[in-house]
Amino acid sequence: MTKRRIIAPASLFKADEWAFSQGLHIEGGKNILFISGQLAAVKNGKFTGGSFGELCKGAFDGISAVLKEAGATKKDVAKITAYVLDMDASIDEFVKVTKSYFAGAYPASTLVQVGRLAFQGQLVEIEAIAVW
Repeated sequence: MTKRRIIAPASLFKADEWAFSQGLHIEGGKNILFISGQLAAVKNGKFTGGSFGELCKGAFDGISAVLKEAGATKKDVAKITAYVLDMDASIDEFVKVTKSYFAGAYPASTLVQVGRLAFQGQLVEIEAIAVW
């Protein structure tokens, strides 16, 4: 039997007021965790500023919080999708931060340029799927 469990780390802002879950853990045989797009934000929902690389790191910190809460690790991430506003200005720094975060255990990855993200001032949003 498959069980669904919403993952809402205390270190991240409450997502239910925006009609989504930070993560959804599917249990049954294998564990599958769907992590909503993460931005560089702190617990109270305020967004952090900084360079594009710092914003990527903040998004990966959000992914780490959801993984930890679900009982998974970075090594369990099978796929990431990242959305950026400016591919040409972002791709090199995105690759650098992603290499540092995953340290060789790279998941499948898609990087997409978009016209706008959900929250003004953000330059990158990263979502992930983990399986363990």
